[in-house]
Amino acid sequence: GVTMTFVIVTAVMTWPQVLVLKTHAAEHQDVFFNLWRLRWIAHAIATQPAELFDGNIFHPESGVLAFSDAMLVQGLLGAPLFWLGVPPVLVHNLWLLGPVVASAVGIAVLARHLTGSTAASIAAGMVFAFAPYRFEHYMHMELQWTVWIPWAFWALQGTMENGSWRSGLLMGGFVALQMASSVYYGVFLIMLLGAVAALQL
Repeated sequence: GVTMTFVIVTAVMTWPQVLVLKTHAAEHQDVFFNLWRLRWIAHAIATQPAELFDGNIFHPESGVLAFSDAMLVQGLLGAPLFWLGVPPVLVHNLWLLGPVVASAVGIAVLARHLTGSTAASIAAGMVFAFAPYRFEHYMHMELQWTVWIPWAFWALQGTMENGSWRSGLLMGGFVALQMASSVYYGVFLIMLLGAVAALQL
C-alpha cells in the first residue's frame, strides 16, 4: 500500500512522463549524456570490461568515464536490459522514475524504524522523494539516485542500537553503492553518517 502510494505520486509529479516512457525524455542535453553512459557501460562490460573507463569519446584520452559521475550501479543494472533489446529511452526513464519510488520507500522504512508510525513514514517518504530540488534536476540521473542513503542510515541505527558487525558491514556496502551511483551523494553521505553517529554516541 505505501509503495503503491509512492508509485502513484511519482507518476503524478512527473506527468505525463508515464505516458511516453518508451519514446520521450526531458528535453535537456544531459539526457544524451545519461544515455551515453548507460549504453557505454553495457557495451564495455560485454566486449572489453578491462577498458570500462576508456569511453569512446575525447580520443585519445583514457579514463574518460571518470571525467564525470560514472553511474556504475545504474549502468550495471541497465546493461541486461540493453542486451535484451529494451528501448534505450525506456531504460533511461525507468532509471529516473524508479529511484524516486525506491528512495521514498527506503526513507519510509527508516522513519518507521525510528518512530513506529506509518503516518510519519509516509510523510518522510513524501518529503525526501518529492522535494522541489529533485524535479529541478529531473534530467540529472545521478541526482535521482538517493536510493541507498536511507538504507545506510538504517544500517547505522542497527550498528548503534545493537553493536552489530553485520549492520556495520551493511552500512559500508550501502555507502559503496551510493558512491557508485552518485559520487556527490556518496561524499555527503559519509560526512552525515559520521555526524549522526557522533551525535548519538
